[in-house]
Amino acid sequence: MARQGPRPAFGGLTAGPLDRIDALGLRVLARVGVGVDSARARRALAERGARVDEGRGRVFFDEAVLRDLLREAPGLVRFGRRGGATRTVG
Repeated sequence: MARQGPRPAFGGLTAGPLDRIDALGLRVLARVGVGVDSARARRALAERGARVDEGRGRVFFDEAVLRDLLREAPGLVRFGRRGGATRTVG
């Protein structure tokens, strides 16, 4: 399925390569998944439709689930240690 929604600006990359990167990323997240240390986060993602392997602490996303989660994600995210340096991503 072709990427939906606005495309971020990546200098020099056209729609074809961006679609290929998007498709490969989806394949990795569906087949390999990501390690999620927090049991609470794994439960929350499972409630939203992600497949969870509790024994390995891995979460796997199919395209529909991932797109829904990304639509709801904030545009900017701040993170850091309490009382320490803060970084903004987005």
